[in-house]
Amino acid sequence: RNKIDDFNYHLELLKDSRKSRIIIGDSIAAGLFRYESTKSQLLPSFLNFGIGGDKTENVIWRVENMEMPANIKEIVLQFGTNNLERNGFKDIANGIICAALVIVLRNPFIKVLITGIFPRNESRSFFREKIESINNYVKCVCLEIYGKVHIDFLDPETDWTHKNGMLVKELFWKDQLHLSERGNLKFANSIINKITTQTKVLPRYKVVADDVKSNVTKSDINFPCIVNRSVS
Repeated sequence: RNKIDDFNYHLELLKDSRKSRIIIGDSIAAGLFRYESTKSQLLPSFLNFGIGGDKTENVIWRVENMEMPANIKEIVLQFGTNNLERNGFKDIANGIICAALVIVLRNPFIKVLITGIFPRNESRSFFREKIESINNYVKCVCLEIYGKVHIDFLDPETDWTHKNGMLVKELFWKDQLHLSERGNLKFANSIINKITTQTKVLPRYKVVADDVKSNVTKSDINFPCIVNRSVS
């Protein structure tokens, strides 16, 4: 199937399902349903709309063209890693935030949880530094807009890597990008813990935001990834 087929299939699922939550994103998101341990045991209330290879512009296009029924209460977003090679960190971060804003502005009663991009590559790398900048940027913007819209951020825990910066191999496939079953269990548990304790966790941002290095200003937030978005 191509991306349009996947998108149309998701629309059919959405129309017929009574589930209250959706995961939208790329192959990392899709991977959460690769194993029964996460699909049926930890995430039974979720539909999974992950599409392999999707970039920020693809996800924006999808959420713009997807009508959410009244039973959908929460949406989790996981994407951005496929933009690392060709886009700057601010463009990627703004694209992620834009997708979340499209959802909540069209569906004010839906809560959106943006999950940070996971580390990739065996050791410290340019991609890793870019990922940290993206996550810090998105975290700061979520702090800035929270209370005005229902958008929250889930930062990947630090124990996806060892103290020396090496990936924890048991959590990843051999490609050092996609998550193993153990990694998916860890990811799914962090989502469940966040959405079930959401209101209690929010104040921690005020502490974290003082320490991040992205120095986000309002002039940075211009959503360049809205331009030329498509499903292909």
